[in-house]
Amino acid sequence: MSDNKLLYYIIAFISLLALISFALSPFFEIRSIEVNGLYILSRGELEYLLEPYYGTNILLLNKKNLRESLLNIAYIKEIEVRKSYPATLVLYIKERDPVARIINNERYILFSSDGFIVENNTIINRVKVPEIKGLGYSFHNQYVEYTPILESIVQALEGISLKTRGKIDFINYQNKENTIIAYNGKVPIYFGQPVGLIEKFRVLEYILNKIQEEDLAVEYIDLKIINKPVVKIE
Repeated sequence: MSDNKLLYYIIAFISLLALISFALSPFFEIRSIEVNGLYILSRGELEYLLEPYYGTNILLLNKKNLRESLLNIAYIKEIEVRKSYPATLVLYIKERDPVARIINNERYILFSSDGFIVENNTIINRVKVPEIKGLGYSFHNQYVEYTPILESIVQALEGISLKTRGKIDFINYQNKENTIIAYNGKVPIYFGQPVGLIEKFRVLEYILNKIQEEDLAVEYIDLKIINKPVVKIE
């Protein structure tokens, strides 16, 4: 081997060692983690899962393990993990949006539009959504399985904002009459038969916003005829 080749290999080896040493240096230890997309959960609720990653070398981070640990939180539907060199992780989170709740065995069960259970507690939930009564359902794994009428109500609730859902306290299906009545506080909302619910709930959203904007005292809301809603002012 010529002296020039030997010198080349020595320089390459030393450079490689220097590169490895630099890559494993504290310069690449994670010092900050940014979290984006939280509306229901708080940063503090994730901290116990994030804390072990501080000080981890960002080049050696296993993004799959971090992602899977966070997806164990029911409210988290999707998550993207990005590395911002030299020492920052950036998380983009998409939360599940609860549409309603039921009470089963004295437990409050909140679920998203696809039936995924996001909370199952004996205490009032963190998000205010309507409580649905008078309809059957079943459970499969982490999901609520809907009867046809319950599915129609859920689809209609999905079409209005979470803020508006929070204004509806109860949705009660009356089996004998085949009608739906809901309550905004003490104000009854008459939906009539469970047809055209998506449009009825959109109309209700508009009405509830106007009631709030104008600070109206209302006796009842009648949505039985979609194109002829009635708001009875006290």
